Amino acid sequence: MRVYQYLLASAVAALGLLGIAIGDESKAEDWTDHLVIGRKPAKDIKFGVVTDDKQVYSEFHGRYPQRVLADKEGRLRLFDGHKEGWAKKDDFILSRDATVYFTNRIKADASDTFAWGMRAIAWYERGEFDNAIKDYSEIIRLDPKA
Repeated sequence: MRVYQYLLASAVAALGLLGIAIGDESKAEDWTDHLVIGRKPAKDIKFGVVTDDKQVYSEFHGRYPQRVLADKEGRLRLFDGHKEGWAKKDDFILSRDATVYFTNRIKADASDTFAWGMRAIAWYERGEFDNAIKDYSEIIRLDPKA
């Protein structure tokens, strides 16, 4: 019986390690031509151009979803409706993964109107308009002045 428990524990540990490896591979995925949504408000995203190995930042206009023009060294090249620039990849989530990501944020903090709004955009992008309307309605309920 103990051998069985040992083998079972080893298998579970191996699957956990495999899950971590799979997660790391998806993070390394090239996002060029994919749609992304910001994980935080546009005002909190550093966006700009790289000159002489320095990044000069400017305001990011954060209209979502954004199509990724290039993905290089942990940065995404985006056109925000005004100009092209680079931003940290970690500041974004793939549009296809956004409903799950923002649902988890909403579960952690149901008053997070930013998460409700980004999830609504993700629903809309997926063609799930009823869900988008429900999320926008929740934002209005939470913050009628929004």
